[in-house]
Amino acid sequence: SIRNKTINARSESLLEKPAFRKAGRYGRCLVVVDGFFEHHHKGGKTFPYKVEHQSEQPMVIAGVSDDWTDPQSGEIWRSFAIVTTKAEGLMAEIHNNPKLPEPRTPLILNEDTQKAWLSDWGAHQKRTLAEIRAEAVQTGLEATPVRRLRGKEAVGNLPLALEPYSYPELEGENPSNDTGQMELF
Repeated sequence: SIRNKTINARSESLLEKPAFRKAGRYGRCLVVVDGFFEHHHKGGKTFPYKVEHQSEQPMVIAGVSDDWTDPQSGEIWRSFAIVTTKAEGLMAEIHNNPKLPEPRTPLILNEDTQKAWLSDWGAHQKRTLAEIRAEAVQTGLEATPVRRLRGKEAVGNLPLALEPYSYPELEGENPSNDTGQMELF
């Protein structure tokens, strides 16, 4: 159960939470991805979206890494978590989980903030983290609905899972640009 609770680390509390405090100070890393999946909630159902940069270039996400010792086996695991921030625009439209107080998104770094993320923050940790968070990349993204990623309707880990898919429940909605406005299909 600890794995499900530590897949994401909130940037706002990264340096205070016991689960991430050490990794936030000494284990910052970069996670390079072509895209990621985010779920949109509507009518009690969730609909997966594939999120990519419009340039089709990889995105660099802030991450934290640490070693974890399994208390039962004594085995040491290298683990990492994605660092998140408050979502705006397009990502706020998609990540509308009613169980969360606010929409979240991975902390996507630009070239300058990648260097700052990996640098020694010294005594100015909170200020540096706030500056990096303020420059999070939340524009130039596009989102496409895709087939279900889990559950009985999931297609599995196949190329088909990445192809655009139309859900009747989302008719008339398509948060596919970086303005955060819903568009017609």
